[in-house]
Amino acid sequence: MIYNVLNIRKKLYILILLVASFTLFSLDSYAQNKSSSKKKKTSKKESDYKLMEHLWFGGGLTLQFGSSILGNGSLSGNVFNVGVSPMAGYKLTNWLSFGPRFEFSYYTGRYAGGSDIYKLSITNYSFGVFNRMKFFRTFFSHIEFARNSDFYWTGFFDANNKFVLERDWSNHLYTGLGYNSGGDFGYEFYVMYDFLAPDDVANLPIVYRVGFTYKF
Repeated sequence: MIYNVLNIRKKLYILILLVASFTLFSLDSYAQNKSSSKKKKTSKKESDYKLMEHLWFGGGLTLQFGSSILGNGSLSGNVFNVGVSPMAGYKLTNWLSFGPRFEFSYYTGRYAGGSDIYKLSITNYSFGVFNRMKFFRTFFSHIEFARNSDFYWTGFFDANNKFVLERDWSNHLYTGLGYNSGGDFGYEFYVMYDFLAPDDVANLPIVYRVGFTYKF
């Protein structure tokens, strides 16, 4: 266990060092390009700056139906999940951007256990900041720190046969690669690894995302 923690911390430190190096290099390049541009275009006024030309927007939509089993097989039911995940980026350069990302999801279901019907209703959300670096026009790296607010079942029900839930906060550090189709309106998908995923769960620390972008 101690080895795993140290190994994760080592990976985390290396990742943070790489991000800092890339960011400093990008900022320095951006400053030099901006300085050079000012020398060549001394007649250009500061009022020519347009914020919208430096912004891009994106997001994803989740819509799922399915069946689920809980309580070591004692509860079976049908569930519905819907969610949205908007994001916005500010372009420091044509290939480097950063910004916020939010995620909201609603999960509802009905489970049968014996002769009773149990109702489940969950609202989860998360917020974070990300950094993106585009290369070869259509590929990009994505690094994101997010804080998630999730509900989990305590194993009990209330007097109305509803699941008794408790909220839990967790931190996540995602890093990965993706593909974007480009153009004003594009689609994208990317795969990331969560460096802060807990070791005591069976789920793999890998996240897949699919979404759309505008002027990325």
